Amino acid sequence: MLLRFLAARRLRHPKHDTVVVLVEAVVRGRRIPLTGAASANDGVERAAILATLQATNAFVAGSLIADSGD
Repeated sequence: MLLRFLAARRLRHPKHDTVVVLVEAVVRGRRIPLTGAASANDGVERAAILATLQATNAFVAGSLIADSGD
């Protein structure tokens, strides 16, 4: 499994400041897009990290469980 960071964008609105990320998982040649989003109220860098974790955590956890069942 390979995780590849593709893009991040900051979306500003008068009531919301959000960072959205796009990550790609590659498993056995299959490309799977993963997305995450987090509030930028506590800083853009923190939001980018949290959004990336949000995008990848469930996928990685599911992959680990599937691998342990083999």
